[in-house]
Amino acid sequence: MEKELIGQLTAVPGKKLILRRTVDTSLASPEGTVAEVILPVVRGGAKTLRRPPRAARSRRALGGR
Repeated sequence: MEKELIGQLTAVPGKKLILRRTVDTSLASPEGTVAEVILPVVRGGAKTLRRPPRAARSRRALGGR
């Protein structure tokens, strides 16, 4: 089972850049909605932003943080 869970872990290429763009854009347009402001600056949009939480859930299942 552990090998199966480890196989589900997903690397998120460019996650620091995604975070930096998200923060910068949020601060530049705090009144905007996520769909209007954040998704256009993240390559892959919502699909990309859904990947990190899925990887984190897999790590927690293995006893990590």
